Amino acid sequence: FQSLDIGEQRTVAATFRVTDSHGLSSQATVRFYVEGTDNDVNVAAPPRIEQVAVSSSGWSAEFRAALFGNVSDATGYVLSANSGQQLAPLPWANLNTISIRFDQAVAIDSSDLQIIGVKRTSYDVANFAYNADTHVATWRMQFAADKLGADGFPADRILLRLSDDVTNVAGQHLDGEWLTNPQDIESETPVQFPSGDGAAGGDFYFRFDVLPGDVAQMPAQAGFVNIVDTSIVQSRLDTTSESNSYVASADLDGSGEIDLTDLTYVRLLQFTLLPEGQPHAIFPTDPVTNVDADPVVPDPVVPDPVVPDPVVPDPVVPDPVTTPPKSNGVSLGTRPRGAVDGVFTDPSFYASFVGPLPLAAYSALAAVAAEADQSDDVADELATDEAFAVDLLVQALASVDRQCVWRDEVI
Repeated sequence: FQSLDIGEQRTVAATFRVTDSHGLSSQATVRFYVEGTDNDVNVAAPPRIEQVAVSSSGWSAEFRAALFGNVSDATGYVLSANSGQQLAPLPWANLNTISIRFDQAVAIDSSDLQIIGVKRTSYDVANFAYNADTHVATWRMQFAADKLGADGFPADRILLRLSDDVTNVAGQHLDGEWLTNPQDIESETPVQFPSGDGAAGGDFYFRFDVLPGDVAQMPAQAGFVNIVDTSIVQSRLDTTSESNSYVASADLDGSGEIDLTDLTYVRLLQFTLLPEGQPHAIFPTDPVTNVDADPVVPDPVVPDPVVPDPVVPDPVVPDPVTTPPKSNGVSLGTRPRGAVDGVFTDPSFYASFVGPLPLAAYSALAAVAAEADQSDDVADELATDEAFAVDLLVQALASVDRQCVWRDEVI
């Protein structure tokens, strides 16, 4: 090969052509990075993803120590690459951080990652950071606290889409293909990090589920929080991260202690469900322009003719046929019968009115008889109403012997 003087540490693109004895040839362009004092040449490999982790800004140091052990550079709870465990629901109520580790230094931006759900089409990022030493990119969301005080992902199915716009120092694009198809995530096909198919280019898709309160984290029974989860928390109540019986998945707020707060969470989250359906990737579309093409003139918008509502006359409702109200008014008089020796021996009463005789009229009749002053011919009129007391009627009827005349008919 011809000797090249690069002059400094930098990325070089060289085209190599090979020709055989028959004159057949083939060529390819390779990018490589020259570094060091001994003219070391490294052929640039595309960047790949080594790990995906989730965490919370609210987790205590004690909880992190219990969850991560002695891993000094732990970025969070590492999501399993095993297809059978990748969708084990994450039970913590305050998850708000996603971290992705690469196998080399990369150039990356916050907008390179889309966080897609079923409940929410997209989760917005509040803060982004990239650590050039550990090759870890971190996205943090900001959630409003719910009625329980939790400020993390709600129960949702999450899809991460990391664009292959991510590049390494040599300009190679992300080799991001994940061996598990996001739409076939529950298959038993073994998968493992790092990502990619060995060639530069390819977005990274990764699925996981969040179900606050699902302490058991059983993928086969995933889908809702139930009494099993409550029992696990209650049986470990008042244990700390230093206890042998402590279980990190039951410490729902990541405080380092399983306490009444965690028990309240899991009880109030009973029967919380993962949403139906699957999250779908969002692909931005760039506007397509063609200056040579004739302008597209939209069809004129012709408004629909305005058809007035038909005038429907109000229905004619005939006046109801009503029976004249029956009067409770009564005109009463007395006419003595038989010998008149100062007492009424057989008084009869005549009445003239419209309608049935009301109960109070009987009291009036009795009162007329009782108040007659033993004259030979007593006439008295009394307008009655229903205000007469019933007990007056009873008393009067008991002391007066009378007949009531209805239109000259004795009744």
